[in-house]
Amino acid sequence: MSEPLYTFSIVRTMSAGAVAGFIASWYVTVLLIASEYEIGFPIGTFYAVVGEIMGFRGVDALYAGLVMHVSISTIVGASSALLLVTILRHWRLRGKICIVCSYRAAGVGLIIGFIVWLVLFLPVTFLVVEPSLAFKAATDVSMLYSMQVSASALLGMVWVITISALPYHLGYGATLGYLMSKLVKRIAIASSKNI
Repeated sequence: MSEPLYTFSIVRTMSAGAVAGFIASWYVTVLLIASEYEIGFPIGTFYAVVGEIMGFRGVDALYAGLVMHVSISTIVGASSALLLVTILRHWRLRGKICIVCSYRAAGVGLIIGFIVWLVLFLPVTFLVVEPSLAFKAATDVSMLYSMQVSASALLGMVWVITISALPYHLGYGATLGYLMSKLVKRIAIASSKNI
């Protein structure tokens, strides 16, 4: 018994990925805010650090960091959408195309989340954030401009933050994959071709 071949518009697939990445970024934002609250840091510390490294000050740093994080998450979602669709399209489950298998899509998303952590988060943390915090601590700028948090305290927590960021990125990836499978199902077009 043959099943219709699903074809996908590149623009629509990437748009679905962008939407999924945007939504998944807010999932991570909620986790970050909860973590900052638990640690005792002011809410928005992570985004303020990113914003200050970009050259913003005060509340502008917080918003700039948030916009940067959500934008990158959205771009990652859009760019990984085609990869996710390609993998799932060829992954069969009981003879059926697995493009709409949400849990397998979440599994592929876990891999994407790990790659994002490895390829984006680690280099930015150790090549940009850590040196910037070290400079702030060494030049007697004891507090971030935006928050009452010691740069030295953040510098001392870089490894803890790095390790704890892995589950956040895995959660982002799993959420991205799951949402992608739901959105792609809506944009899939059944062709007249047979498999």
